[in-house]
Formats: sequence, structure tokens, C-alpha cells
Amino acid sequence: DAVFLSVDHVKLGKKDKKTLLVITDGEDNVSRYGFNKALDALRESKVTLYAIGLLETNDQRGGLFKQPPSKKAREALQKFAEATGGQAFFPKSLDEVEDLVKTIAHDIRNHYTIGYTPTNRKLDGSWREVRVKVNPPKSVSKVSVHTKPGYYAPSAEPVSSNR
Repeated sequence: DAVFLSVDHVKLGKKDKKTLLVITDGEDNVSRYGFNKALDALRESKVTLYAIGLLETNDQRGGLFKQPPSKKAREALQKFAEATGGQAFFPKSLDEVEDLVKTIAHDIRNHYTIGYTPTNRKLDGSWREVRVKVNPPKSVSKVSVHTKPGYYAPSAEPVSSNR
């Protein structure tokens, strides 16, 4: 619920860069909106989500036929981050969180937006996959790229017959 409602709130901001930093145990506690609605909201937004999952290690809850809540939480946070071009981190202790937040802040400051004109100009609201390839010069030793897997094309505005 916090992710779903935060996306809605962040959309109101006037800055181009919109980022959510979620520090959580990631477990769903009777959500009103649920995972799929939150994921759809993230995909439709221009928000980048970074997650720090404070998960239980060696979580034995869940039983024989059900995965442990911490595993489910890890998967959900990874999907949220991947859908937005962000990243999910899972520290082994609270001592690691401060350095992770600094890493995330550095990433946000070095975040670039690339625009392009699609060849498919249909205004149909469909999902469009995007792939970004980077060819760094040989003098650059390491480049990391995190991108959204795609976007929803705008929908044509319905024409009103009322005048």
C-alpha cells in the first residue's frame, strides 16, 4: 500500500526526477491494493524505486508448500525496482544500511534520462519494450546500466461529441 500510494503522491512533484527509497521488511500485511496494483502503478509512472529490504535470514516460516514470507518479499522488491530502472539491496545487517543509502544517493545524482522518438506512433496505450545498449570507450573500465524494461504508450484522447 505504501508503494502504491507513494507513486501517486510523487507524481504531483514538479521535478523531472522522481525517486522512491523504500526501506522495509517487504512483507505484505493485508494490503488494500496488493502487489499487482503497486507494480502496475510503478510501470505506468516515471518513478525510479530503490529498495532496501531488511529481511530475515534463514526464514523457516511458510511450511512445506508455501515459500517463506522473506523470500516472497525479496522477489517483490526486486520486481518493483527492476520495473522502474532502480535497484533492490538486501543487507545482512543494519550496519550496512548507511553505506547503501550513500550508494543510492550517488546513483540518483548520476542518473540520466534518455529520450527517443518511437517508430510506432500509435496512441494505443500498449506496452512498448525498450532495450538500451551501451558501448563505452575502451578507456572506461566499468559501466553499469539500469533501465526500465519499457513504457506504456500514451492513449489517444477520446473526442467528445458535446459542444
